[in-house]
Amino acid sequence: MILFPRLCSLNLDSPEARVYFGLLNKCCCSKCNRRKGRSGFRVGQVQYGSEINHLYGIVEHCEDDVLAKLAAEKLRRMGFSPVKRCLLPVVCDKLLIRRPGHEDEVFPAVDFRDRLHALIIFIHRQLYTTFVAMRLPVCVRVLLDKRLSHIGTTRSFHNPLSGKSTRVQRSMFSEAHMTAADRIVVMTLLPQVLGHEALDLPVELREPTLTAVAYAQIFLLATHGSRPYNTRELREIFGRGWIIFFGALETIHQRNHDRIFDKRLKKYRKHPDKHKASKRFKPANRYAWNP
Repeated sequence: MILFPRLCSLNLDSPEARVYFGLLNKCCCSKCNRRKGRSGFRVGQVQYGSEINHLYGIVEHCEDDVLAKLAAEKLRRMGFSPVKRCLLPVVCDKLLIRRPGHEDEVFPAVDFRDRLHALIIFIHRQLYTTFVAMRLPVCVRVLLDKRLSHIGTTRSFHNPLSGKSTRVQRSMFSEAHMTAADRIVVMTLLPQVLGHEALDLPVELREPTLTAVAYAQIFLLATHGSRPYNTRELREIFGRGWIIFFGALETIHQRNHDRIFDKRLKKYRKHPDKHKASKRFKPANRYAWNP
């Protein structure tokens, strides 16, 4: 075991981290090249601090406008803002602790995303956004919300760490005023709310929805700390499982868009002067989802 001293610790939410670390958006990360707008099937590549600093040096000090423009475009592709640079690695280069095997990080020992923000809130937000994007009928949304509150009322759920009982959840289509414990309860109850066949959802959305919910629960269990996992198990859960999870979400959005596209196309054909022609969804990758 190698112990490192901690001189300072500060927890930052995603918007604050974006402001302080010079990232473009909430989906950007200084550890890998996956960013907003890219498919979940794409495996992220490692960021190298020397390359990022070299590109920033070209943007800030190079007199060649063409070369500076190319460097700025590459920084944007990597998820960094070319006009807003984090000076922490430059000013505190000797102060920041570099872990063995990770000496060329963009922010050594900085930009650590905890389990709360990087997993629980992020996974729940992806599922919540997907459910809202389905545009289910009002009667179906009310039925699912009533089922969620009924299960929480009739059964008592407790936090295994603190032992305290959790609040009864009222809606799976809203995340307002929800704590991390509330999000975990919602993701835990989703299979019981949807059912083992998800008959309340459209036929083409049932299988990918159940797959995404199942892998979301696997991620929560794997990071709960109840048992240790070896490298092969973690690679199977987070390496392959992450791709399947986002592949299922992308499939839901694609099939849902096709369903809405067909409805709008019928309206457009009947009244082309009144309704605009809808554009069909194009996935960001050439791979098909395979559970």
